[in-house]
Amino acid sequence: MAFMSRLSRSRSNSRSPSRKDSEKGCPVLTVAELERLLYTGKTACNHADEVWPRLYIGDQEIASNRKELIKLGITHILNCAQSKWRGGAECYAGMNITYHGIEAHDSPSFDMSVNFYPAAEFIHRALSTGGHHEPNPLAMR
Repeated sequence: MAFMSRLSRSRSNSRSPSRKDSEKGCPVLTVAELERLLYTGKTACNHADEVWPRLYIGDQEIASNRKELIKLGITHILNCAQSKWRGGAECYAGMNITYHGIEAHDSPSFDMSVNFYPAAEFIHRALSTGGHHEPNPLAMR
């Protein structure tokens, strides 16, 4: 049963979303999407979401999918969960991707704030260069 079918039109004071709403950028969800959100608390799973123009946040699945990274035009990767067991910059060899990894520990006592400034600087440099790559000091040796 759809959520909206439980309310009669005469008792509902809210109006249905119009075409103008969707043109203004207001999100318009289908009944199935609303039901999923209401019953599970989850929206459809995206492995990468553009949170700012040209800035994506993603998960391990998208980070390891070379084809999708190319399709999205990813030029820089900031890995906030780097570990010596999951690889690092070498995973992107030959892709012309600038990589910055932060080894963070999944613990309530881990102070992630010490990494905020270096991470913000990396993002700022990436956006300031328009996604163009900076010379890799390791490659220049």
